[in-house]
Amino acid sequence: MGETATRNTERTRRAILDAARAAIREHGTHATIGAIAQAAGVTKGGLLHHFPSREILLQEVARDALERFRAKALALVDLSENHPGKLVRGYVRAVFDEAEHQADCNDPTLWTTLCVIPEVARRVQEDTDDWRTRCGEDGLHPDRILLACSAAEGFMAGAPWDTSLRPETIDRARAAILALTDRNGPLVPE
Repeated sequence: MGETATRNTERTRRAILDAARAAIREHGTHATIGAIAQAAGVTKGGLLHHFPSREILLQEVARDALERFRAKALALVDLSENHPGKLVRGYVRAVFDEAEHQADCNDPTLWTTLCVIPEVARRVQEDTDDWRTRCGEDGLHPDRILLACSAAEGFMAGAPWDTSLRPETIDRARAAILALTDRNGPLVPE
């Protein structure tokens, strides 16, 4: 019985988090607890049982999005690539994959709404710092890490507004960014 209750709790929490993300995408800062509860198929009281306040719910939406992206990036690390930069390449692949599937990592409405909460902004900065540290430990030169990660994020963040982009153009951009990580060393003389 305890296992069933745990699964139901997890399923309810997932439904609430997914509904909250969708509501934030659609309504930004105007997303209400009532609308999120209704979309998740729970009562407002049921939502507040799992997430005692709107701020806690939004913090959990951010935590969940960051954790899901991290898991995806780590899953896209190809251990057969026997040279520095494996983690950066996994990160770049995940950024492109998330954006293609309109997921959380490049959703400006989601992050603009969430990052006004100091705890979320702090958590996002900690996550960014951790990625930089971990990517640096993988042995790739910092110039290449900076440029590859920033280029992937920037390209995919702008993609929704560039109606001329075709799938082959996106694939070419991904390949070009990944090519930055195939070699090591500085990109400009030190």
